Amino acid sequence: MTSLIRQTFKTSRLSEFCPEKELVNQIGHAVEDWPLVILKELFDNALDGCEEAGTAPVIGVAINGGGITVTDNGPGMAAQTILDILDCPAHRAAKPMYRRRAARKATP
Repeated sequence: MTSLIRQTFKTSRLSEFCPEKELVNQIGHAVEDWPLVILKELFDNALDGCEEAGTAPVIGVAINGGGITVTDNGPGMAAQTILDILDCPAHRAAKPMYRRRAARKATP
């Protein structure tokens, strides 16, 4: 008797949670501006981390065709926080004003 081997494929469902129109709405900038917006957010996060740690910031920025890298001398982010950032259906924020805004958006 021959057994049937069924091949399956795993694909990302990210586009269901983060359509371009919704991301443009949330970010407030057109797609072509996203690299600059990302750079600004990474830089702001580096400054915030250093400020919270009471450390004078030392921030490095490298931009190449493959991406944007921002390094700093702040305390870093917990591994779980980094994983949570990638959870697109949920909103994450360290600042209370952003947490309140996200809660208002989630309330019907």
